[in-house]
Amino acid sequence: MSKVYVANASPQNHEFQYRIPEVNKTRKITIPQMKQVVLPDDMSAEQISAVVSQHEVYGFVSSDDVKNGKTRKSHTRLVYSIDRPVSSLIIDALYQNNYKILDASGKDTRKTMAIAANNAVLQKLEEERQQSGIEADVSGFQITIQEEDQVSVRGEPLSSEQMAEGYIVQDNEAPVQNTVRPTRAKRK
Repeated sequence: MSKVYVANASPQNHEFQYRIPEVNKTRKITIPQMKQVVLPDDMSAEQISAVVSQHEVYGFVSSDDVKNGKTRKSHTRLVYSIDRPVSSLIIDALYQNNYKILDASGKDTRKTMAIAANNAVLQKLEEERQQSGIEADVSGFQITIQEEDQVSVRGEPLSSEQMAEGYIVQDNEAPVQNTVRPTRAKRK
């Protein structure tokens, strides 16, 4: 019989629900942000495998997979270890990896948003131009995005620089990212 440690490498508390075979009751345990818990049941290898398979579809990975770099390209919130606690270094590395993945995803979303906003404005301008009969040059526009505050789970700044991006969209081309240096926002 073994103990299973489950760590939460996300900035939110997680309600971990699991079912052990041969037991009709679903169990639930709260895992605080950036912490770990030991599941209260002593489990056999088959029971552990069943619990792991219930959560693998949601990105549940072993601490060995994190050590071996198998999670570098995926957003993974929960990590487990059998009979030994998950290292705090692994929890922190997973959190940092998740942050990088979400940051890159946000950057892609902002690019897509710049194209969509450009297309919507151009479509509206073209409709109004056709209705009014006025000739106008509608060749694109520029969009700037700036983040005001960026704070970690522990309330500490994630970095001394804040995100500031700009995109120029011209004639249905892919957006070109401006080289806008991250700056500190001025306090109001």
